[in-house]
Amino acid sequence: MVDINQIFRRFTAIWADSQPIRTLPELRAAVRAAELAWADVTDDWLRSLDPRWVYRQSDEPFADTRRNEEYRRRVQR
Repeated sequence: MVDINQIFRRFTAIWADSQPIRTLPELRAAVRAAELAWADVTDDWLRSLDPRWVYRQSDEPFADTRRNEEYRRRVQR
C-alpha cells in the first residue's frame, strides 16, 4: 500500500537539489487537489508539477486554474 511518506520520498528524489522544495503537507494538498489516490501518483505526475511551484517561486502547482484554487483551499487547512 502506497502512502504519502513514500510519495514524498519519490518527490524529493526527483526534485531535490540545492534549492528548497515544497513540504510534505504542501505535496499532500497538491495530490488531493488533483483528486488522485495515493496509489495513482506516478513519477510522471510528480515531474509534471510546475517547477516554479516545487522550488517556491510560484504558489500554483498546476496549469489548471480550478486545481490551483483547490490546492490553495487545501493548503490553508
